[in-house]
Amino acid sequence: PTSYEMNEEDGTATLIIVADRPSSEPYTVNVVASDGTAEDPIDYIGGIFLANFSAGETTTTVTIPITDDDIGECTEVFMAQLELPSGIPTPAPATPGTPSPFSYSPKYRIGSKDMATIKINDTDPYYVEFKSTSQVVSEDKESVEVCLVTNRECVDDFTIDLEDREPDEFTDKADPSNDYEGGKTYPVTFEMGKKEACTMIPIVNDGPGGEPDETFQLVIVPPPDQPRALIGNRS
Repeated sequence: PTSYEMNEEDGTATLIIVADRPSSEPYTVNVVASDGTAEDPIDYIGGIFLANFSAGETTTTVTIPITDDDIGECTEVFMAQLELPSGIPTPAPATPGTPSPFSYSPKYRIGSKDMATIKINDTDPYYVEFKSTSQVVSEDKESVEVCLVTNRECVDDFTIDLEDREPDEFTDKADPSNDYEGGKTYPVTFEMGKKEACTMIPIVNDGPGGEPDETFQLVIVPPPDQPRALIGNRS
């Protein structure tokens, strides 16, 4: 195969290397693991691994270690390239009159499927929580910026929703129609690689009237499409 997928907690990636015919003697092919979006040694162990074929074998395997950390990450990939080790000559060029570039070539050469992509799926949980649990805004500002933070190290965008609440313990509740635009969902999108994201909550400026200070509450909605997301203490 030229494409593999495993979970970070699996600990290793086992690659299958095949030959189109058996050899009468043992030989070795190099498998060179290198960075894609995954990084050596943070996400996997890179370098040169040996694919050893015994005499008569047409299939062998190479095992590449995967690093299982406790960081909530997105899916990452690394690459594995087949190479002939030093000491094995590569096919000689054709000379005029020869029917094939490999008419007098050595036994071993790398085929067209010389590169594999290994995808690592992270299964570690990550948290999302409010940057601040209490904010004060003047009515005439007409909006308040609310921010979330996460420990997720990611290579793609993801969105967390907020909803407003009116807890019974609030004595001076803000009205979701007259004081702010409530009764709705407020999406907060973390852009690629960002650990903080904000959204604006509209505030209704109803003019002079001598109202007392009023309060409303926002809560983080557990995202159903992201089961690894944990709501932090500042929820």
